Formats: sequence, structure tokens, C-alpha cells
Amino acid sequence: MVQYLVWQCGVLSMTDIEILKNRRAFEHALAQQMLEGLVVPPEALADLQRVTRGEITTAEALAAAHARFHHDQIF
Repeated sequence: MVQYLVWQCGVLSMTDIEILKNRRAFEHALAQQMLEGLVVPPEALADLQRVTRGEITTAEALAAAHARFHHDQIF
């Protein structure tokens, strides 16, 4: 039986299906980057994997990337 979003301690938890969908989207995006000849830094990969599991938000991952590459111009 599919477990739907549940309210726990004031935070909505992700279902296994949502995590799988996020992981598949992540893998497709990573494959696209590789096809284009781009290299995603390991730190960024780790952050994005945490996003797919619902451990951090996309905004938090972007903030971490900006902090890591503060010396480079990011559009």
C-alpha cells in the first residue's frame, strides 16, 4: 500500500515514491550534464542527493553552492 504524506512533528515527510521520482530526475539531470561534457563537483552531487532524499531543500543546496563558489560569478 502506498504511504501518503503524513504530518510528523510539524514536517511533511516524503514518501518512498516521491524519493524514487526525485532520484530518477536527479540521475537524468546528471546524465544530461555528462553528455554535454560538464563535470558536476562532488560537493554539489552530495547536496543534490540530499535534496532527492528530502534532507535539505533546493534553496539550501543553492545557498551551499553559492557559498562554495563565492569567488566565481554565478548567473
